[in-house]
Amino acid sequence: MATTTDRDRYRPRIMFVCDREVADLLQQWANQENRTRSNLTETLVKEAIQHRLSKSIESATPTKCG
Repeated sequence: MATTTDRDRYRPRIMFVCDREVADLLQQWANQENRTRSNLTETLVKEAIQHRLSKSIESATPTKCG
């Protein structure tokens, strides 16, 4: 029986719809890394957010013309 931890209680659940092929590839990738598909997806989303934020910072930083 699965138990809910305090950490889990405060983590929102987000669902998305994707093609079967994408779901299967994510599952294979997760299996290769001994993690859940959910954990892998969270890691990929965090990396995408970091990438986007760093690009936003770069574009907001003025460059010297010289």
